Amino acid sequence: MNFILRAEEMRAADKYASETLGIDSFQLMFNAAEALSTEAEKMIDFDKNKNIIIFCGKGNNGGDGLVTADILSKKSYKVHVYTIFGQEFINDAKKAYDNCDKSIISEYSDNCISTIKEADLIIDCIFGTGFNGALKPETAKLITLINSTEAKRLSCDIPSGCSCNDGTVITAAVKAHKTVTFATYKPCFFLYPASEYCGETIVADINLPQTAITEQSPNIKLLTETYIENIIVKRPQHSHKGTFGGVQLVCGSKRMTGAAVLAAKGSLRSGVGLVYIESGRYVRKRLQTQLSEPVYVKKKKKTKSTAYIVGCGLGKKGKRVKRLLKFKKPLVIDADSISYLGKHPNIMKKKHCETILTPHPLELARLCNTTINNVENDRIKAATVAAHEFNSVVVLKGKNSIIATPQGDVFINTTGNSGLSKGGSGDVLSGVIGSFLAQGYSTTESALIGIYLHGKAADTLKELTSEYGMLPSDLPETIGKLLKKYE
Repeated sequence: MNFILRAEEMRAADKYASETLGIDSFQLMFNAAEALSTEAEKMIDFDKNKNIIIFCGKGNNGGDGLVTADILSKKSYKVHVYTIFGQEFINDAKKAYDNCDKSIISEYSDNCISTIKEADLIIDCIFGTGFNGALKPETAKLITLINSTEAKRLSCDIPSGCSCNDGTVITAAVKAHKTVTFATYKPCFFLYPASEYCGETIVADINLPQTAITEQSPNIKLLTETYIENIIVKRPQHSHKGTFGGVQLVCGSKRMTGAAVLAAKGSLRSGVGLVYIESGRYVRKRLQTQLSEPVYVKKKKKTKSTAYIVGCGLGKKGKRVKRLLKFKKPLVIDADSISYLGKHPNIMKKKHCETILTPHPLELARLCNTTINNVENDRIKAATVAAHEFNSVVVLKGKNSIIATPQGDVFINTTGNSGLSKGGSGDVLSGVIGSFLAQGYSTTESALIGIYLHGKAADTLKELTSEYGMLPSDLPETIGKLLKKYE
């Protein structure tokens, strides 16, 4: 499992490795420095005439930098260390300082600016995962200087100035070309704006035992293809349409019939046995010209559906979610029905079914009676709080979509691109999730499969057309082709 550790969990894992498993903490620092120095050499093409400058803070991040300097200088690279907060180091960083050649270390001052501008590579070891908040003016000024140089920039663990857990950047942060992080990813690599500062990210193995990580019971996981492969089961050949369930769409209105079409196509291409569309006569007539496979039913008519989707393109009829929450069949709630719940949140307390909410940030803000800035400033927290409050799986859409469960688990998706930023993409997603829900997958499994395949389809289309040119209507067929792998 690809765990993602918060700052406090990473500290606890290091401590557990040292105090419980008896692993030398300085050896872990050395391993980290070796990984950092290896990437540094690659970035300057192993050219020993290039100038390398390392900025070091006083903690273990600075210690990583000092050991890196020691490794590189012993290989005859031209390296110099500037300490930012004096030369009083703490913990293993003190040992790193004691072991390092003092002739390559000096304290940073404004007199060093001309030398810094001549650097070919700058290694950022100022702050590590423990940093949070705003930089002091003098440090912000230095980081602005670092970013203004023509040097390549390599950050140690996370770019200095980024908050590890929520991805915020309050004043400034190092704009790295590459970041080497240790043992696991950290949340900031998937959260805006910090993710924009990380550049290429390398997760280095520093021989931290997996037990030190799992002992912290981390609840954030990276959603990968391997994880999806372990969820999707092979379809039985001895089957009929009822084997794969039926999903009923309560979607579409006079001005937004397309939402129902896209959701239905998403469901049909994802393997569900039957698609029912509940609609009025006006909408039904228009849908029937575009979709041959669905069964069209009147409002409140009983069907053999095993799951429901509500909200896509409903407009003012988003309140239909109220009726469906009384059923015992699992339900995907999207778009206009989420907005309706935002005005009537107590309805969810009376629900009789398992639910999946698929909001974009504004919809989640409405649902939770907060601002879009509060949601975007900590997407993981926003999704987690909503999952707990509404006892639902929450799929918070966006770059690296967040999937949060009522049990407290969080998954961060790794697929998708800006081509999905078009009206209708979310309708397809709801259709795919509802399809797997109808086929008998759990709410969590359905959300994970849906969001992964939806993004993977966009990544495939990016290569075939472009992020500019792909359409939401291209997604269903592409998703169907991707599923061939799991047959």
